[in-house]
Amino acid sequence: MKYAEIENNNIVEIYNVLPESWRNVSNFNSLTDQELSDLSWTGNEGCCFYPVETNAKPSSDPLYEIFEPEYSIDHEAKKVTGSWVQSPAETEKAWDIIRIKRTALLSTTDWTQLSDSPLSEEEKNSYVDYRQKLRDITLQPDPFNIEWPQL
Repeated sequence: MKYAEIENNNIVEIYNVLPESWRNVSNFNSLTDQELSDLSWTGNEGCCFYPVETNAKPSSDPLYEIFEPEYSIDHEAKKVTGSWVQSPAETEKAWDIIRIKRTALLSTTDWTQLSDSPLSEEEKNSYVDYRQKLRDITLQPDPFNIEWPQL
């Protein structure tokens, strides 16, 4: 479990493992959550350690940047809550990502347009339509809400 060191209502550090000793307290890592929640008994007024709960990290999406969690202190529940921050990429970067995906999809269907392709004319024409819709993808107004064509 992670713990947040709090001093005067500010998070000083987030620990993955409690230290063995802290300031003037040895065997610090063996203290209970209740003992950690108010360290005035150690002579360290305004200091405490609360357990940290962090929501699940968002799945990776190239159109969004994921930043370290932002933490908030809940003194009543004696815990710290972390929320991952996700921010959309800049619009031009997002369009670059869309173009890369589009190019990859086009590449996987290049074979359908070769003269010796085993496809029927009807199948070939459906790929022609699909490939044109892929080329037109950048005519859509928002790179974060792309409607990808289906075959």
